[in-house]
Amino acid sequence: DHYKFRKSYSPENFDNTNKNQKKVLIVGNSVGEDFFKNFYLNKELFKDYDFELISSKKRERNSIYQVECLERLIRQNITKCGDVEFTPNVLEQFKKSEIIILSTLWKEKDLKALNNLIPLIHSKNKKVILTNQSIYMKGKTAKRLNPLDYYIYSNKKFPDKKELKKIEKEVFEGLDQKKLNNILIKKAKKFNIQFLNLQEFLCNYKDKTCDLVTPDNYNIYWDLTHTTEKGGKYLGNKIYELNWFNID
Repeated sequence: DHYKFRKSYSPENFDNTNKNQKKVLIVGNSVGEDFFKNFYLNKELFKDYDFELISSKKRERNSIYQVECLERLIRQNITKCGDVEFTPNVLEQFKKSEIIILSTLWKEKDLKALNNLIPLIHSKNKKVILTNQSIYMKGKTAKRLNPLDYYIYSNKKFPDKKELKKIEKEVFEGLDQKKLNNILIKKAKKFNIQFLNLQEFLCNYKDKTCDLVTPDNYNIYWDLTHTTEKGGKYLGNKIYELNWFNID
């Protein structure tokens, strides 16, 4: 359902934003798209904000934007990113937005772009927020199955509570984002902007586990990092309950 959502979503360019809502534009690739889904699928919980994902009106399977492309969009009105033409729609989204959240599967080019990009966004009187990225699990077998799917594949059954907790601990122990987090935190401090740690709602630091299923046992992830629609619905609700999205 990941690609089904990608092709079905069409931004409204903040045309229907209520007067009391803040216009939030999320910029990033498929990881940013999943972050956006957490809010989009739970609109009723986040009534103070109108969230949009940077995108053309019509989206295809390869319609994923990269943070590194944003500077060219702002400076030169270049709406193409990689091999994909995102149309002037993305420029309109940027101009109308009030808050820019950079959330992506971070690549070296994206990180290097931040030194120029953050001050540039600020110069347009917009707030900038950085996030790290979703958990990235270690793949099992040549099929690159995530640990939960591998268990189901190998045992031909869904794990019981004890087995599930063991798998969730295994995923937590495999988290390896300290280097990336340190880079992003330093950038945030340098430019006096907010950094949001996604793992604070994706995982439980007290129990040292990362959620892999919803309360009704639907998979949160369909691969090593991307979330299902049921997963996005659950995670958005968790964000709300934890009051994690505190940006004011």
